[in-house]
Amino acid sequence: MLGTKRTFVDPELCRKCDPCPLTVSCPKKSLQQEEKESPYVDNGCNGCGACLKECPYKAVFLI
Repeated sequence: MLGTKRTFVDPELCRKCDPCPLTVSCPKKSLQQEEKESPYVDNGCNGCGACLKECPYKAVFLI
């Protein structure tokens, strides 16, 4: 959809928490995480922003 924002995780700011609070907080389960890696956005992100307040390192943005 035109104008819809998506989640972006900055790998430089991310500390690769285990478990990642972003993957737990996403109502669409669009954020996934491989072991010892930064989370990434899978298809289905609707830009709701539920993950923004969950990252203790402020590594997630809506773009």
